[in-house]
Amino acid sequence: MTRLFMKDAHVSAAKIDSILLTRTDKVRKIMETNGTFIQFPALASQRSMIRIQGLEGLHVERTCRELMLMSVQFYSASWWIQQPPNQAPLQPSSTRNKGDAG
Repeated sequence: MTRLFMKDAHVSAAKIDSILLTRTDKVRKIMETNGTFIQFPALASQRSMIRIQGLEGLHVERTCRELMLMSVQFYSASWWIQQPPNQAPLQPSSTRNKGDAG
């Protein structure tokens, strides 16, 4: 009887989409080298779980490690402007340059 090893990994949905759009050749090479299967969620599904399956636990772990190393090449950033609680909210008219006529 053949045992199947599985491992679930969580990667941000944006990183999964980037991998699916730009690195499918590398993903295919990882699967072929380790004899594993990587199940990704559908593109733009906003799901963050990847499942790795293989016949050897070591190969599943190697696949997971290589996939995680690939995912750290992508990053995302956000900026939030926070208003102090005692200050009035900014209005478009208050953010103009002093030299503007309008």
